[in-house]
Amino acid sequence: MLKYTVLTVALLFMSSIGFAQPADNAGDPEARESENVVSIYGDFYTTIDGVNYNPNWGQSGVDGVDPEYDPGTGNTVLAYPNFNYQGTEFTAQDLSAMEYLHVDIWVAEGTSRIVKLTPIDNSGNGPGEVLVEVPLTPGSWNSVSLPKSAFTGMTWQSIFQLKFDGQFNADGSANTEPFDVYVDNIFFWKNASTPQNDATLSDLQVDNETVEGFSSTLLNYEVNLVTGTTEVPQITEATATNSNASVTITQATGVPGTASVEVVSESGNVTNTYSVNFLSTIPATAAPTPPQISAEGVISLFSDTFTDIDLDTLSAEFDDSDYEIVMVEDNPTLLIKFANFIGVDFQNNRQDMSDMTHFHIDFWTGKEDLDGTVFNVKLSEWGGTAGEVAGYEFNINEGTSPAIVNDTWVSVDVPLSSFGGTASPRGDIAQFLITSNLGDVYVDNIYFYDEGAPLGVGDDITPESFKLRQNYPNPFNPSTNISYTLPANGKVTLEVFTIQGQKVATLVDEVKGAGSHTATFNATNLASGVYTYILTSEAGRIVNKMTLIK
Repeated sequence: MLKYTVLTVALLFMSSIGFAQPADNAGDPEARESENVVSIYGDFYTTIDGVNYNPNWGQSGVDGVDPEYDPGTGNTVLAYPNFNYQGTEFTAQDLSAMEYLHVDIWVAEGTSRIVKLTPIDNSGNGPGEVLVEVPLTPGSWNSVSLPKSAFTGMTWQSIFQLKFDGQFNADGSANTEPFDVYVDNIFFWKNASTPQNDATLSDLQVDNETVEGFSSTLLNYEVNLVTGTTEVPQITEATATNSNASVTITQATGVPGTASVEVVSESGNVTNTYSVNFLSTIPATAAPTPPQISAEGVISLFSDTFTDIDLDTLSAEFDDSDYEIVMVEDNPTLLIKFANFIGVDFQNNRQDMSDMTHFHIDFWTGKEDLDGTVFNVKLSEWGGTAGEVAGYEFNINEGTSPAIVNDTWVSVDVPLSSFGGTASPRGDIAQFLITSNLGDVYVDNIYFYDEGAPLGVGDDITPESFKLRQNYPNPFNPSTNISYTLPANGKVTLEVFTIQGQKVATLVDEVKGAGSHTATFNATNLASGVYTYILTSEAGRIVNKMTLIK
């Protein structure tokens, strides 16, 4: 009798397991043209290549994910047994033209849990993810199309992941107990367009080049220009997708400034306005040239004045920001596009900085509103281990010295004793990090040095061009150095003026030889503010700005 009872219980248990799985498939989606759908999973539409349905984010069901689960119909679905959350990864997609995110989802009858879903955007614009509840009726397939508007603030320009999250009870409280979820037909879609109501552009050009990042559904653009630009760029082409739509171009009147293109559909029922904002966000001059320091007295991470140490990378895998090396006045410069922070990694070439006394970095921002902005640097000490044991930080904002200033190179040159942290003598530095909310920042001359080291040999090579360098340091108090180069012997003047045009100093007024020269400006008796300095010779005239902060 006991054996019979045990067998009965086992059969009942097996039966309950069987009912925890779907016995049929979700219905087929509506037929759509390929340009109106981007499929992530399912066999009804053509799915994009290279989707990873189980990237292993440490979820409970990582070992059981099955993209080819057959519920007994011969038509496979995507099984998430032992589910608490699950990710899917794919090549980044611009989904700004799509209107909905669709999923068919099944959970067992009696399930009292909530499943939430979010795309994940890695563009750095707007929130990276926005979890939205998927309406569920347990025990049957649920065909759900979530409008993009449900994912508040998401920009949709670079969607590269999806996340299902089931760590919630029906009342909204947390619950991480795993359960089974099955999904099918995951895709983004839009309604087929009606040409008569189409008020989009198929091309938008400024000065005969298509605007970077152009998409017919993206209405706002930024064009970054060198600070001091006075010639206003022109919209030279605005092509309507429907040639019968009307297009009206309004050019910008200055820099900074905004140009616009109004598109009215053929029917007259739909109007879109595209905006192009011209911003002065690129430095006109290179970072100041550092002084010569002997090789044994400097550790350089990025500078063409010194020999840089070998780095693993200028942007580590763990950071969330990007960079590119651009030329500013023929000088290689880092353009860092900050999301939050960037990590310069050299753990395979760790540095003993215990003999270094000072830290230096130059940075430039064109951001106008500096309220609440930061530019914080950190040294990561590993102490002979496989990870950080101490961090040394130096924080820069509007109220520090030096302070964040826009439209000028800020030279940070401070004793390493200014950095917080006392757990180690900086004998095993493996990483250097910068955290900032300034957006795009130009950076140069990242190095550490010993103030007692002998000076190196100066550059005696006759230059091929007429140049005026950014003063160093900048901002400054009370004195700063101004370097310039002359292509030939001749009379030269170097003068300093207030921003209103009043001359306050003549630093050079004599014949100078071809080559590099440096003059020192002492502003002890002057008030804080922005000053201009002007170099004049037979080769031409160059104007630059500097900032005195007392």
